[in-house]
Amino acid sequence: MNREHIAMAVCAGWCLGFCAFAETSGLQGTNRPPISVPSSARGLSIQLPDANFRDTPLREIINWIRMESVAADPAGVGVNLILKDDPDGRLGSTRLTIRMTRPTVQDLLRRLSTTVGLYVRVDAHAIVIERAQAVSAR
Repeated sequence: MNREHIAMAVCAGWCLGFCAFAETSGLQGTNRPPISVPSSARGLSIQLPDANFRDTPLREIINWIRMESVAADPAGVGVNLILKDDPDGRLGSTRLTIRMTRPTVQDLLRRLSTTVGLYVRVDAHAIVIERAQAVSAR
């Protein structure tokens, strides 16, 4: 776990602990914001149209997911995907052939991660995709 993950976990733990304290101590008010899931995590359940890619670079597939998630999201937000490519751009140019019928964003990302060996991290405002080996080397 790196420093960013630890900081996010501590912050999330503090927020959840404070909200529990506020509820039990009477600090809750009518204007208290609800505890919510990060917006990027809500986008994982968006159902996409059929995904038919033949010998397509990973970068193009990620861009397709991003654009189609906006079109399929009733709120028009979609998901923010960030591809952390290798310094030489090899990850983004990896060519794939994938066919899935009406997958969710999560299903398609799971398929990509198992096929290419990706690490998919859901942050507060984005879903970050990088090579799994790069994460294990940290």
